[in-house]
Amino acid sequence: MKRILLLSLFLFSFAITSFAQKENYFSLSANFITKTKFTNTIKNCEVSLLPSYTINRFKISLGLSYSYNSSYDIYSDKWGFSNKYNKYFVSCLNLPLSLHFTFYRNTRISWDCFASLIFTNLYSAYMNDYYHELRYGTNKWHLSKTIFSERLGVNLSIMALDNLRFNLSSFIHITNNGPLKAISKKETNIDYYNEDGLSLGLSFGVEYLFR
Repeated sequence: MKRILLLSLFLFSFAITSFAQKENYFSLSANFITKTKFTNTIKNCEVSLLPSYTINRFKISLGLSYSYNSSYDIYSDKWGFSNKYNKYFVSCLNLPLSLHFTFYRNTRISWDCFASLIFTNLYSAYMNDYYHELRYGTNKWHLSKTIFSERLGVNLSIMALDNLRFNLSSFIHITNNGPLKAISKKETNIDYYNEDGLSLGLSFGVEYLFR
């Protein structure tokens, strides 16, 4: 009983001490992000620039990012041979809004969990048609469509210098109306392709702290 009481007092004191460490500052991070769905052929690469403001254990970020989606569909002929496929390429501008909560930190590293809401504007796309590795057609579109998605993840931050740190994140990406599906709804002359559901992603970034 005494051990349980002492452990409870220690944990309570640790929590009070941690939350009493107040830090308020601005920061700016540059990030490279990639995500994929293992159940299909959609790939995504993204670069972002995110200004942030930290208040104690909370950080809010609002910035801009550019993402590039690619995928392909494979078709079989009547004998079962896969000799035709289409490659899709989609360019997007994104406005990510993120909220982070730091649940552990010391002088060198910190861990936080985050949730993001991402507004995506699709502005260009094209599709190449291939037959036996030979391209025989290209379709291009100029789009103006906005969709949104969500991300939930965990981030590890490592201090490299007094005002510089590296961030490594893993996350799940939840899409209700993915870029390629949005194109398929808009254009009737390309095949339906669904990016809805969950994707897994990784992010690596460098962040400068103005403090």
